Amino acid sequence: MGSRKGYQGQVCFRQGTSKTKGAKMARIIILDDNKATSAFLKMTLTHHRHRVSRTEDIQKVSNHSSGSTPELVLINQAFRNHSGWEMFNHLKRIIPHMPAMVYGLDQLNAVNVDWIVKAVETVIGETKNHTARHPDSSVSSTLFAE
Repeated sequence: MGSRKGYQGQVCFRQGTSKTKGAKMARIIILDDNKATSAFLKMTLTHHRHRVSRTEDIQKVSNHSSGSTPELVLINQAFRNHSGWEMFNHLKRIIPHMPAMVYGLDQLNAVNVDWIVKAVETVIGETKNHTARHPDSSVSSTLFAE
């Protein structure tokens, strides 16, 4: 794993606990300024039956109506003018209970994207299980994968 410089929050993602077969379709927003990376990731997640949109603007994440609130925000670690961690920390300040993952792809290939898909589906499964067990609480965990 890489450096967690600037990270604020609790790490809850546990590698090796993937339950991708039990994960259900989710609304996901990719916060990324790299069109090639986000397009490849979006295509792959869509193939896994998730509803995926992409934006470069963190304000668009917070402006979604309650019916279209994302269940997970994926944030690319490498932004042109900001680090993914800065974006992550800003998101957690404005929407503290929003599940989010910061990811980094050194090479754009199916193996690396597949790892992210497995992490996403694990996180979504755990989030939905938490919500089912505790319907009156919100998920306040911070999620990390790199």
